[in-house]
Amino acid sequence: MPFTPIETQEQLDAVIRERIERAERKAAEQFADYDQLKEKAARLDELESASKSELEKANEELARLRNQASDREAAV
Repeated sequence: MPFTPIETQEQLDAVIRERIERAERKAAEQFADYDQLKEKAARLDELESASKSELEKANEELARLRNQASDREAAV
């Protein structure tokens, strides 16, 4: 296929329009699952947050039990 130079503004516009459309199609395909991934990331954040809260509760309970144990040792 030999090279044919662009000679008019209309030809240039058509080439650019085709390239833009191709790029938009590629972007649409590439990011088709963006909303789904965004929802999954939000759910993961919620789970991590809940998990962290459980860990904090467990750490507080552990500290409370250690204090009770040290109080009992001091009483003996």
